[in-house]
Amino acid sequence: MTDPLDPDERWFAHLLASIPAPASLDGWTPGVVPAPRPLRRGRARLTPLALALAVAVLVGVVGAGLGVVLPRRGGTSPAETANAVIPGMPSARAGAAMAADPVRRRIVLFGGRTTDGILLGDTWSWDGHRWSRDVPGGPPVRAAAAMAPDPAGGVVLFGGAGVIGALGDTWRWDGRVWTALHPSLAPPATPAPLMVADPATRTTLLVVRDPNTAAPVSTWSWDGHTWARRPTATAPPSCAAAMAADPGSRRVLLVTGRSCPAVAGGVTWSWDGQAWTALHPSASPPAADQPALGAGAGRLVLFSPEPDAAHGCAARLTWTWDGATWTARTPAVSPPSVSGAATDPESGALVLLTSSGETWRWTGAAWELGEAAAPPRGTSAPSPWTGRVPATCPPGRTGAVMVTDEARHQVLLVGGSLSPLGQVPPVSGDTWIWDGSTWSQLHPNPSPPARSGAVAAWDPVRSVVVLYGGVGLDDKGAPAAFDATWTWNGSAWKRLAPKTAPPGQRLEAMAWDPGGRSVILLTGASARTPETWSWDGSSWTRLHPHTTPPFGSLVSAPDLGGLLLVAPSGPDGQPATWSWSGGDWHRLVVAGTPAVTGAAVAYEASAHRVVVAGGDCPAAHCPTDATWTFDGRAWTQLHLSGSPPPRAGATLAPDAGRPGLVLFGGTDFGRLWGDTWSFA
Repeated sequence: MTDPLDPDERWFAHLLASIPAPASLDGWTPGVVPAPRPLRRGRARLTPLALALAVAVLVGVVGAGLGVVLPRRGGTSPAETANAVIPGMPSARAGAAMAADPVRRRIVLFGGRTTDGILLGDTWSWDGHRWSRDVPGGPPVRAAAAMAPDPAGGVVLFGGAGVIGALGDTWRWDGRVWTALHPSLAPPATPAPLMVADPATRTTLLVVRDPNTAAPVSTWSWDGHTWARRPTATAPPSCAAAMAADPGSRRVLLVTGRSCPAVAGGVTWSWDGQAWTALHPSASPPAADQPALGAGAGRLVLFSPEPDAAHGCAARLTWTWDGATWTARTPAVSPPSVSGAATDPESGALVLLTSSGETWRWTGAAWELGEAAAPPRGTSAPSPWTGRVPATCPPGRTGAVMVTDEARHQVLLVGGSLSPLGQVPPVSGDTWIWDGSTWSQLHPNPSPPARSGAVAAWDPVRSVVVLYGGVGLDDKGAPAAFDATWTWNGSAWKRLAPKTAPPGQRLEAMAWDPGGRSVILLTGASARTPETWSWDGSSWTRLHPHTTPPFGSLVSAPDLGGLLLVAPSGPDGQPATWSWSGGDWHRLVVAGTPAVTGAAVAYEASAHRVVVAGGDCPAAHCPTDATWTFDGRAWTQLHLSGSPPPRAGATLAPDAGRPGLVLFGGTDFGRLWGDTWSFA
């Protein structure tokens, strides 16, 4: 596993360049899109913006049509690949706007952002059984907009994140066409507003981050014709994450997110039509940044795909509100992600759309999954991925190192970044062991200093794990790259003192070379040409191959040629697969090498294949949830019926004493994952 960061803090630029689902009102920054270059005279060319809009329209057209949705109880999520489009179903997207149209008894869906970073402007409606694509046209493309029932009929849409930043326009959908409204007064443009029908005043309530007021947010109401600012003595913080009307008390409840300070996150606020009040229930959901909140089966329901460590580190809980407190429920099956949610006027169920395009319904006792009658071509079932539910597990992280201790049938996990962006600090220095079913934290002394992006390899000759590099903090608290070598013998760490060592850098890749019976390390995150080093158990030796490959991920694959390098890009800009043999690097003539960085890579011995999971894309429109395999001849992207949510910076290693692989952690740039998955 390699650290997905680079010296230019590319991940932070990645976050600003993408438009995520609304995590909170405060923790979101709209993407900045460069202005298209002027068209040259003569032959016309598509600008990047025009091309993006054209692709968005094409995606919507491909997804048009009708598809019968059948409920399926039990089982696991049938998530398609990131770009799959099921006819009759909305395409995969994040940050979709969803709201109930009580007059026509439908749910309306608008826009969002595809996994390729394309903003959408399509409109869909749910009639209680199936989705249908409505006529093209309407508001400009956007993600993370707010939408709610309009007192004048239909639904009203406001704001969101557009091509050039935050939007502040108001639109109405009457079931047939969108109409742009031009009220004399309007709320400030915001990329992630929250809006809901206010049962106390029979208006639409809007909460936006407001730079024009002393309070962090401002409260507005829409009567079907005009916006009015509602003066309030107190107001929720700008890290509000979700808002919905409680069918029991007929009040609006707002829940704050994880981007709040610790004391303000996960707080429930109530709006009675006149004022905001912070509530203090005896139990509350943990702060989350992308929850679904809405009425379902007569109760207010909150769901977040993030595992809740307080109730079992892999548990995805569904919380219900009884008017006084929250109650946690643990359904057997839960949605893998959240793109948007709204209450179905026809059935009263909470309908949730995932980022992969699945439709889920909360019936009051369980989540039911609806899927298209005909799966897309190439879909395989069942999925090789299985979510594990250990009693305890490490805190979520990215850029950790994980390697299998083959002599003791254990998987070792060390370090990692505790920031969703992989920044330093904070970093971790803890040591964990996975035995195939349980995570256990060890407390060896001494231990390697806290770090992220280290590399490790199993040395079968000496029966130790070799750990090298990574980035942590020096004695003065400044980020520093480590150049020390450590070994793990199953119970203790030992720092070695070789006379020479590779340069400490932000990125390295390391794996065991079966042919040379040594550990090979490849450096890559510096202005210098990548260097190849060999570790023989006592000393490092700089090697000088005739061919120097680009930096990538190393994996030991004894049945596929020994040591392989998966490089997402090279001097020609194309991804490629390389092998190390006879002291030199050789580029293999194979097609389909995944063009992702920060992916999790491991060799599955029982199936004689290399597996690549997730990763970040060079075009900065990821992470992805895709899975690739390499059998020695060609790369194949699997079209699975279920997979871990999109992530980069995860770790993947052969499972402990059992066939298959185990995956842990990673980030989607808004949250850290702390879940465990098996692949077999």
